[in-house]
Amino acid sequence: MHCGWAAPLLVVAFAGSGHAAGSAVSFSDTLDVGGTGPPMVAVSGGSFEMGCNPENPYPCPVSLGPFGEIDIAPFAVSKYEVTFDDYDRYLEATGGSGRSDEADDEGWGRGARPVINVMVAEVLAYTEWLSTQTGERYRLPSEPEWEYVARAGTRTAYSWGNEAGEGNANCEGCGSRWGGETTAPVGSFPANPWGIHDMNGNVAELVQGCWYAIYLAGNRVRATPRWTRILGGRRCPDRTVRGGSWTNDSTSIRAAARGWTTWERYGSIFGIRVAREHP
Repeated sequence: MHCGWAAPLLVVAFAGSGHAAGSAVSFSDTLDVGGTGPPMVAVSGGSFEMGCNPENPYPCPVSLGPFGEIDIAPFAVSKYEVTFDDYDRYLEATGGSGRSDEADDEGWGRGARPVINVMVAEVLAYTEWLSTQTGERYRLPSEPEWEYVARAGTRTAYSWGNEAGEGNANCEGCGSRWGGETTAPVGSFPANPWGIHDMNGNVAELVQGCWYAIYLAGNRVRATPRWTRILGGRRCPDRTVRGGSWTNDSTSIRAAARGWTTWERYGSIFGIRVAREHP
């Protein structure tokens, strides 16, 4: 369960909804098996400056940027990290991967806590199941999409400012009763300006794409590896995670902070946030 760490927008309804720009419009898609999928928030497209801002009071190593302006198309993102309640619907319907400790809760409880102990292949199977169940295209957010939402229109180190403070996130030294001990139930901390919770800390969230220590090439996001690595027949086994976890200190949960894991790893620090493509 090791993870490597390199130490905006209006929230609106999708087209045709009639909701005013700036409102945090939430919705949930109905599942064929009954119940609903994770609560989602519709996000308008736009552009933002991705990466570490040199004006913030933190160093900006090459792995954190700054990277430049990135364009984002409209999409939706889950309001919370995917919970055990969400994932258990999938396990009950499909049996999951069959791995005995898939989505083990470490004895901390299930329900509204973020699902943990899931491997990359299991996460991808879950998003495919959501797509099949709802008729919509679910997936992991891309790394630029993730940071776009984490920044929520701000240029500061965190969406609430340049200091971590206390009571804003679940991390080591962030002043919560869970920090350095366990995950926290989702929504235990204030939402960001777009009504989305836990973008910083709690669990490190898998995103689409491979891990690159240097993220941009020619000021463009790299969509495919500069080189090809093969492991077990798969390209680029190192995967990117964002947001930091309950075990990380406050500098590692900044909006610009980036981390990595591998296809095979899983543990209590890794979780999921899902995206849904614009219909």
